[in-house]
Amino acid sequence: MDLDLSPKQIAEANEQYQRLKPTVEVKYPGQFIVIDPISKEYWIAPFLADAFRIAKNAYPERLFYSFKIGSESTMRG
Repeated sequence: MDLDLSPKQIAEANEQYQRLKPTVEVKYPGQFIVIDPISKEYWIAPFLADAFRIAKNAYPERLFYSFKIGSESTMRG
């Protein structure tokens, strides 16, 4: 799904995840992390919909980048 995140925002979200990865992979394997590429804030939940809902409550007008922790897959939304 291609949304309106710029390549720079995608890169920033990836960089933020790489910084968090050593910690979150130990604490939250298999859960989902949603990252706001602007503020660098992030939210973790067992289900992707829950993590997005929390993120949208914080920043309703923004788009986010998400990862399944411990997986190479990414999602935008």
